[in-house]
Amino acid sequence: MTETEFLTFIRAGALLATQVPGRVGYLVLTQERMRGEPTLREPELRTALQIQASLGKLLYGIEVPTFYSYSFAGNSGRKALTDIALLSGADPYDTRSVLIELKEGQPAVTISTSGGLKVVDVPAIRKDMHKLLAEPVMHGRCMLHICQATDQRTLPTLVAKYDAATRAAMLDMEKTRTAQPEIGRRLPPPPGDLWFLLIFLVLHQRGREFANLGACLHIGTWDGNHWNVKQDSCFP
Repeated sequence: MTETEFLTFIRAGALLATQVPGRVGYLVLTQERMRGEPTLREPELRTALQIQASLGKLLYGIEVPTFYSYSFAGNSGRKALTDIALLSGADPYDTRSVLIELKEGQPAVTISTSGGLKVVDVPAIRKDMHKLLAEPVMHGRCMLHICQATDQRTLPTLVAKYDAATRAAMLDMEKTRTAQPEIGRRLPPPPGDLWFLLIFLVLHQRGREFANLGACLHIGTWDGNHWNVKQDSCFP
């Protein structure tokens, strides 16, 4: 799947998730925010993407086991789960075509010191980025983040968190691959460069200048050190 094909899939899934207030198909959004706005959570967005995958006859899996083992929260290392994977075939062990992790809200930042230097970390993002980057995949990786509402400061704050978490995850990825070389040896290498996207689905944009935009997608690409995010599609 090319990046262009994937973005077509995501735009259609986002439209499905937002075009009928309070519903995704026949799934009713049963939780509300203080302003009476229906809350679109990770499970509801995942449902929209599942419906869109079925409409597009795309094979997919949910909560897909990773190939590598990971040591999160001090455990000794075990398989993790990827929220959604578009698959290259119907066998559960087939190579993943695209990996998708879902996130929402403003994940917490932790600050510590190491060697006299301040270390900024966002564990909730870093762990998912670690999996996305380390896992073998054929075509691309995507982090899809739900923002219930934003103002002018929300996305810059989130992007800064993703910058720090992605840089840390790249170091973790190399450690994981080095510690488990047998995984890399038994899986086929990816065919050329992989695309890597950070996408924000913003449901409500606060401020007079955003009054008629409706829900919008903002799409980011990684330049090796930072995420460059630009507004893409809106669904009034």
